[in-house]
Amino acid sequence: MKREQIGVQMYTLREMAAKNLDATLGEIARIGYAGVEIAGFYGHSASDVKSMLDRYGLKAFSAHIPAAQFEGDIESVVSDLTTIGAPWGIVPWVSPEERNETAMRDLGLKMNAYASHLKDADIKFGYHNHDFEFTEKVGTGETLFHTLLNITD
Repeated sequence: MKREQIGVQMYTLREMAAKNLDATLGEIARIGYAGVEIAGFYGHSASDVKSMLDRYGLKAFSAHIPAAQFEGDIESVVSDLTTIGAPWGIVPWVSPEERNETAMRDLGLKMNAYASHLKDADIKFGYHNHDFEFTEKVGTGETLFHTLLNITD
């Protein structure tokens, strides 16, 4: 793997970033990372975040976007991803109350629509999995991950 392919998942630095996103990005660049996976703008606009990334020579490899944000205003999601230059939009997780067969199937159908919309803007779509998707099962005996996988394109 090349250095320019290695980045930091900003969620791991969320407390630091919430206090001072600009300084956090500066420190990430100083350490030698090439990019980041954005996990929120911490009160800044997408253009402000892009300016910070540019100032430190960082790339936005992807961005975690809550499913509710995709659902509520996908045009703003596309605009923000385009502005920061992120080639991937990622749904970061499923809340505990949505970890059931019906909700996962519904999410999968919605994710198909999100992916199609992002594809039209030349942005890729993904889902950030965790251990619970592979350990929790639905009524059919499938894991949550396989339930999601079987419904998505």
